[in-house]
Amino acid sequence: MPQPEPVGESAPGLRKASEALATPVPRAMQQPAPTPAPVEQVRPDRGPRFTLQAFATPNVWVVAEQDDADAPDMGRQAQQLLNNLLRVWHVGPGQPRRFSCPLDGQAMTARDAGLALSAFLQGLARNSSARRVLLCATEATAQLILPERFRAADTGDLSGWLAVSSLAEMLADPATHKRRSWQAIVDAGLHA
Repeated sequence: MPQPEPVGESAPGLRKASEALATPVPRAMQQPAPTPAPVEQVRPDRGPRFTLQAFATPNVWVVAEQDDADAPDMGRQAQQLLNNLLRVWHVGPGQPRRFSCPLDGQAMTARDAGLALSAFLQGLARNSSARRVLLCATEATAQLILPERFRAADTGDLSGWLAVSSLAEMLADPATHKRRSWQAIVDAGLHA
């Protein structure tokens, strides 16, 4: 039985094309799949991260660091301790001024955070009768603007400013942190 003749030149061409598609491409000829460029993501744990609440008294700004920078307010025990501290100056808690770092949600260097914090606190002190600042903050936050805690600054714009233990530290170890903080407040003359 005779084989049917291919019609025109296209039948052998189609056969070769279909065979070429079915044959795997040698590795040497394959192009590597382009890998997407890594997108640099800003990790939220880079740089200083804290939230402060500032309360005006007749002669000092009491500024307290929240133990959770992302919380809308202080915890219940920290709030009670802060209320007791504010009673020293015969002031109720009132509405605090807040300062959060980082300012815009982007990571900041410690230097930039220190400059922003210093500007915030100096702005508070310039715009009220209370020129001094009592900062209840962790060591890391306090060192952004003051060389050490428990010793009042005695030079320049920061004269009379004092950093003591954070409220969370006072609650966790009252025998150490409350005693040392109160003694520093008295020594600096910041008590009422």
